[in-house]
Parts: sequence; structure tokens; C-alpha cells
Amino acid sequence: MSDEEKVHVRSKLMTTFTETDRKIAVQFAILVSMIARFDFPAAWPDLLNKLYEAASSGKTRLEQERALRTTWHVVHVLVSKRLIGARTQFIEIATKLFGFISSVWISTADILLAAYNANQADDPNLIPIADACKFSFKITTLLILKGIPDYYLHPEVVGFIIGIKAKLEHFLNCKDQPKTNALTRYFDKFIKLQSNFIIDIHSYPIQFVDLLPVYLPLFTECFFKYTNNIGSTTSDSSTFVNSCMNFMKAMIQCKDEDVFEQGSVEAAIANTDSVMLKAHYIITQFFDQGLIHRIVSTIISKVMLMSHDNLQEWQDNPEEFVKEEATISDDNIRTTAEALLQTLLSKYRTLVGPMLVQMVDEPLKKPVTDLQNVLLKDACYRAVGIGSYDLYDYLQFPQFFSSIVIHHLQSSDPTFNILKRRISWMIGEWTKSAPEMRPTFYNILVTFMSDVDLVVALTSCDALKILVDDCNFSADDFSQFVEPVVASVLKLLKRVEECDTKLRVISVINVLISQLGEKMTPHTNNIVIMLQETWQHAEPNESLDLLKQIIIRTFGELIEAVSGVNEPLYRAVIPMIGYATNVQCPDLLILLDDALSLWLAGIRNLNDITPFLPLFANIGPLVDYSFEHLRIIMGIVIEYLCIGKAQFLQAYVQHLVILFEKILGNVKDEPTLWTLELMELFVLLFPKQAPPYIFNVLSKIAMMAVQPDGNEMVAVSIFTVFAQILYSNPDAFFEFFGRMEMQQPRFLHAFLKIWLENSDNCSNLRLRKLTAVSLASLLPYRAMELSEFLEGIINTCIFVSNQEVHQRSMNREADIDFDQDDELMIRISGSVAKQAVLAADPITAIDTKQYLTAKLHETAVKFGDAFHQTLQREVDPMVMAHLSTLGNNHS
Repeated sequence: MSDEEKVHVRSKLMTTFTETDRKIAVQFAILVSMIARFDFPAAWPDLLNKLYEAASSGKTRLEQERALRTTWHVVHVLVSKRLIGARTQFIEIATKLFGFISSVWISTADILLAAYNANQADDPNLIPIADACKFSFKITTLLILKGIPDYYLHPEVVGFIIGIKAKLEHFLNCKDQPKTNALTRYFDKFIKLQSNFIIDIHSYPIQFVDLLPVYLPLFTECFFKYTNNIGSTTSDSSTFVNSCMNFMKAMIQCKDEDVFEQGSVEAAIANTDSVMLKAHYIITQFFDQGLIHRIVSTIISKVMLMSHDNLQEWQDNPEEFVKEEATISDDNIRTTAEALLQTLLSKYRTLVGPMLVQMVDEPLKKPVTDLQNVLLKDACYRAVGIGSYDLYDYLQFPQFFSSIVIHHLQSSDPTFNILKRRISWMIGEWTKSAPEMRPTFYNILVTFMSDVDLVVALTSCDALKILVDDCNFSADDFSQFVEPVVASVLKLLKRVEECDTKLRVISVINVLISQLGEKMTPHTNNIVIMLQETWQHAEPNESLDLLKQIIIRTFGELIEAVSGVNEPLYRAVIPMIGYATNVQCPDLLILLDDALSLWLAGIRNLNDITPFLPLFANIGPLVDYSFEHLRIIMGIVIEYLCIGKAQFLQAYVQHLVILFEKILGNVKDEPTLWTLELMELFVLLFPKQAPPYIFNVLSKIAMMAVQPDGNEMVAVSIFTVFAQILYSNPDAFFEFFGRMEMQQPRFLHAFLKIWLENSDNCSNLRLRKLTAVSLASLLPYRAMELSEFLEGIINTCIFVSNQEVHQRSMNREADIDFDQDDELMIRISGSVAKQAVLAADPITAIDTKQYLTAKLHETAVKFGDAFHQTLQREVDPMVMAHLSTLGNNHS
């Protein structure tokens, strides 16, 4: 688009404020803001002036509303810019726009209130005015919050913030009138916007201190006023009560360091003492003992009571009820009440702790007379659960439980299910504070998990999970409960229908397996059957993939935990692995990680690849799909190779070679190292068969090794592969380098030079010894041709021999008879099969000094005096002297 066309488009957009269709008007406003992000102010300097003119001199209220709507979108875009220049520019804009925009809000709000009081609220001409009022307030508050951080220096801004109180009171008074008209919805929105702005502005503590006496009484009194009949209030009134509680919580929580959030550090430091002392004084004087008692009492007796709608949902949809109760939402009035109560307990612990204990004591001791009495007891137990940490010094929980709580658990009246469910939840909250009561808790929860009421059963299940998944959990103390708990959880899993609920129950099984380990072995078959049924009968929805994921994860935990080989378990998991590792699987992104982990755990624990053999066909497509999971894929292939050996080679050797070709040279250094480790094991296990299969790959990695800018660790791993070939199949080694030298003469010399330079970089003694022994085995073949490397080869062997002596000495002192480097590697990798292969490596039984001596002797016999002359010429006499004395060290 040319510049002329852009100018034309921008000018046309400024004529769209008469658009009558609201949806089209919204799109015009968004379009203007998107262009403004890039063109304002450089290419569109008069944008804000045009918007100002349209909003201030529009022929109709509709034009004013459309202009303000567009201004809101533009301001919202401008404030999102984070560069210093853009932020400085926005501060200038905010100062200029504030006066006009705030005056629009004041005038439109006055018109609306006057019309409402005159019973003219249904006039359709008021709708554009109401929208203009909404957008002007949103713009003004955004200008203050993001563009006028030092608003306390601007009297007009402070006056605006103070003036909000009067308008808020007027809107609330209108809400109290039993009228339903077109403005009611707007007033609800205005109340929410204004209360949220006051909550947001408190994050400027230095400036807000002077406003505390204005808004603390307002929000506190409104809290009491609108909670008098909380059960019958509308959702919009509940929203405002929520805002009131959030404001009080924010004031109580205010910390000294908040002073430094806005403004310069110097100004904050200069004002810290006086400001915080003043704020502390105001808040302390306001939240006195009487007010705190009243707030706590109101929270327990009114706000935290379950409503009729809650009870109805309990009956109609218990699973959804449990889900919503466990969801923490800022818009949920009871969640906010809990947070306020927790804040009061934390801030005024010595005052609120005894107060709360005394407050709940009487209602809990009174006999149950009606449903309202049960709901009050439920709220009291809820308060006790919320304060489990802060009430520890004031509530003797064992005595409280035995004298009061236990009586509420013995009734068969269905109404008492409300208390059973709440007590189960409370047990989960108090488990850390009352560890001596765990056996009692276990008994109660096991019983309730089989309750006919699904809400009680699910809540008890959640509480049990908290008790088990705890650092103080003892598997031995829990052993008598394992069988009934597992049975109850599996029955509960069969009862529930929603995917989210199944996830909750299966997560409990997961925790039990993780914490109990082998104690779960007798219950494996039952768990397998239930998880299989859950997998097969799950109906597709947005949570199904998560359900499958946790089932796969649970099977992984089960395989790791149980002792012995369980055939039903493996019959269940193998099809799941096949499904979740198929690149055509629709849930691949979510299931693949856990499926690969299950695959690896399954093949390691079974120690037999036969049932897993068909699954290997998925490896190639997975590597084609992504290299992201290459590490665990290499681990799986290593298990196939080390466990299956000839069986695997016969079935999938071509797949393995193709895997090497796909990966090596196409990935970064770390995945290359994993693949080279696999290749070295391949050669170790099949010294005669392996090299011919991988000649093409060897050519690629040999060239990688001699690159001057290559990674040293990769080069060392490459040399390890060639060392294994040289030691176990020298004919293949020389055939390969013969082919290479047909293309690049003296390639073996260049290769050996870099190999010797990197021989000390091997990660453990086994690999260093493999390097030394393989280089020594080279001498009888090419000693005369490679005479320049004699000293390097001998030095490498002497170095490794000294390490062997030192290692054997350490092992004798510690009474250990294995290589600690290899043991560490095995412990990290977790592969028993790989450990067995490495332990059987013939290299481990070789004495490096004796092997070198034997090869030198063999070379001398083969080449005679010429070799002795070469030794004298190429090797330092001190090196030979050290070699001759090395035998004394062995003794």
C-alpha cells in the first residue's frame, strides 16, 4: 500500500463514528488502534486530536460514544508499548487527555443518575450515554494507572479519585432500589469498574495513604451491608462484596516493601518512615478488635455458608460440585472470603486465633435442629480447616476432634453428609499439624470413600491423597489400610463419569503406587483391569487426552514399583505404548513423553524384548517426526540391543543402521553423543557383523572427527567406536581405512594424530583403557608405517596402566571389585542390561601394561631389528625406562 493510500484510509476511518451497527463500530475501533500502534505519532500525528474533536463536538451522543470507544482501543494499544520513548510519550498523552475524558465521565454519570431517579431509565437514547460513561471511565483510570504515576501531585486527579466515592455510593443506592430497567446492567458494570480501580490504585502506597480514610469505611460498611442477606443477593451484589473483601485484604496485607514499587527509590526512601507509620496507624486504628471480630463473624456466619444453589448442584451434579469447590477463582465469593480470613489470621494471629476458636465453639456444640444449623457448622469447620497452621497454638485438635467432631460423623441422617464431607476436607488440612491422629484419619477416610454420597466419597479421596503424599507418611503404619483403600479407590473410579473426576481418582492411585512401592504388588491385577476399562470406555472430549496421559503415567509407576513379572500388566501396556508412540496418533503431543517413559520402564523391568519387538517399528517414524525425544529413544534402543542381542539384530538391523544415518551429522552435539554410545555398544556386541553394516556411517563420522572446529567430546566418542572396531575386528578397521585412503591419501595418519591428541579426554577409565588397548593392538600391523605415533601410543598405555593401579588400590581399600566410573555411569543410566554387557567386555579383564608389553614383543618378532631401531629413534629413553619399571608398581 502506498503512502497516499494509507493517508486516505486513515482519513476515512475518522468518518466512521456515525456507524449505527455496534459490531461494525467495534471492528472500526480495533482497526484504528492496530494502525495507531505503527503509525502514531510519526505518520498519524493528529489522531488524538481527531478523536478529541469527535468526542467533544459530536452532533449526537452516538458519535461521542463511538469516538470514546475508539479512543479506549487506541489508548490500550499505546500503553502496551514498553520502550522508554513510547512510555514517556504516553505520560505526556495521559496528562493532556485526563481533564477532558474525566469530565465526560462525570457529566455522563450525572445524566444517567438523574434519568434513573426520574424514572426515565428505559429511554433508549440513554444507551450511547451509558456506553460513553463506561469507556470514559476505563480510559481515565488507565491514564492514571499507567500515565500519571505521581497523581498525588495533580489536585484534579486526586479530586477525581475522591469523587469516585460519591458516584459509587449513588450507583449502589440505585442498585438497592427494586427496579429493573435498561440501566441496571450498566450500573452493575460501573460498580465493578470503580471498585476494581480503587483496589488497583492501592498499589501506589505512598500516594494512596491519604485516601485510606476515604475508602476504608466505604468498602467495609458495604461489606457488612451487602452480606446481611447474602443468600438472597444477586450475583452482581456478590461481585461487589467480593471487591470489598479484596480491598480489605489488600489493605491488611500491605507490606513495607510495597513503598518502593512506584516512583523513584530516593523519594521512596525519604518518605518510607513517615508514610508507613501513617499507613500503619490508619489501618491499625481502623481494624480494631471490634471490627475484626465483626468481619470474622460475618465471614463465617454469612459469606462462607453454602447457598441453595450450591446444595442443588450437589444433588444434581456432584462431580461438577466437587470440581468447582476445588477451583480457586478470584470471582468466587467464598474463595475470597477464605483468603480474607487467612490474611486476618496471618496478620493478627494472636488476636484472631483465640477469637476464631471461641467463635466456632458454641455453634459446633449446639445440637442440630435444622439445615441452617448444619450449614453454619459446615462454615465453622471450614474456618478451622483454613486456619490449620495459625490455630495450632490455640486449638488442641485431638481433643477438639474427639469431643466435638466425632459426634457429627456418627449420624446416618443424609443432612449430615454436608458435615462428613467438610470434616474429610478438614482432615486433609490438619494432617501436618496433627500427625499423631493419622490412624484415626485413615479409618474415617477409608469408610467415607465408600459413602453413597459421591461428594463425600470424592472429598475423602482427595483428603487421603494429601495424607499419603506427605513427607511424614509411613508405609509401614499404613500397611493395614492398603487393601481397603485400593478397593475403595477402584470402586470410586468405576462410579465417576466425568474425565476430570477420573483424573482426580487416578492421581490418588498414582500417589499410592509411588509411596507404597512393592506393597502394591498384590493389587496390581485389579488396578490393571480398572485402568484398562477406563481407557477403553472413555468418551472423547477435551479432557480425554489428559486422562490417557495419567493412565500411561500410572502404568509407568506401577511397573517401576511392583516386584516380579506380571503378565496382565504387560499385556495391558504394550498396546497403549503402540498407540501413543504411533506418529498418526491424534494425542501424540500430549502422550508421547509418558509413553516413551513407560516403554523404557517396561522393557527394562521385563528384561525380555519378545513382547516389545513389534513396537520397534515405531522408532524410525518417531525420529523422522522430531529429534526432541531422542535421548529416551536412544535409551530404549540400547535396551533392545543389550537385552535382545541376536534376536534384535535379526529382526531390526537395517532399521538400526537407518537410524544411525538419520541422526549422525543432522543433530547437535549432545544427541550425537547418545547415538555414538549406541553405536559403540552395537560393535561391542557384534564385532564381526556390525562393521560392514555401518561402513557408510563410519565414513561420515570419521570426517567429523578430523574437522578442526569439531566438538572434542563428539570426536572422543567417535574414536571410541573406532577403538572398539580396531580391537575386536582389525580386518574391518583396516578395510575401512583402506577405502578412505583411496579418496584421501594418508587419512589414517591424520586420524591417528587427532585421536592421540584427544586420548586423555575420555570420560571414564573403561573408555580410556579401550583406547589404549586398541592403539596397542595396532602395533603388530602398522608399527613401521606409523612409527611417528609410537611414543604417543606407549605414553597412552602407561597413563592408563597407572590409573588401573590407582583404581585397584582404591578398590582394595574400600573392598570394591568393580570400576567405580562404570558403576556411576550405570547408576545414572539405570540400565541393568547395559551393565551386564559392559561387565562382559573382554577389555575389562586385560592388564594394559602386560598387553602393551606383549604387543611390543609381537611387533619386535615380526619386524626384527628395524623395529628396535625405530623404537630408539622415535621413543624417548625415559619413556621406555618408565615402561620397564611399571611392573614393579603392579606388584
